[in-house]
Amino acid sequence: MATKLVIPIVDLKKPPKFEFPKQCVNCGKPPVDKIGMSFVTTQATGAKQKLLELWLPYCAACASRERKMFLFALGPFLAGFLLVGVAVFIPVWFFGPTGSFRQTRFFDVVLAAFCGLIAGLAGGFVAEFISKFLLAPFLGSSFARRPLLVVELLSDVSYALGVSGKFDRPKQTLALTFERDDLAREFAELNQQV
Repeated sequence: MATKLVIPIVDLKKPPKFEFPKQCVNCGKPPVDKIGMSFVTTQATGAKQKLLELWLPYCAACASRERKMFLFALGPFLAGFLLVGVAVFIPVWFFGPTGSFRQTRFFDVVLAAFCGLIAGLAGGFVAEFISKFLLAPFLGSSFARRPLLVVELLSDVSYALGVSGKFDRPKQTLALTFERDDLAREFAELNQQV
């Protein structure tokens, strides 16, 4: 049973540091590695963006599995992004309107880059979506539950083995969902003062 903790973040410009129990967040074995999860807490207004960083402890086997799952999501996304993006960029560049003034001289390249970017994101999304169905039987249910990379990149949602998180900027809350109830209770006890 999964446990969801909603944590208020009082100061977005100085986000708190959270402490995790000294055990793997996925299986409970002693940790040997940490994998980060981060959320942007402030809008970029000339200054540097502030990040709320979580360092999740993992045992060697779970850390390796988490990295493999990320690569199995990233690989198809990048392949689809590059193939579709380039396939759209080249024809739009060749057949796009060329500006006759100095300010519009490279309009065809800018238009082609924009179209290639949008098409590449869509192509990467579709490629990762298809690969998720093909690889889920081999990588398990946690790979199937993982959100698509485009969704993670364009929103404040993050998933790692054993823990998922969602940052809600308007409400100034961080929602962490733990797959293990005992770990969620111990995390809440360790971070009562935050």
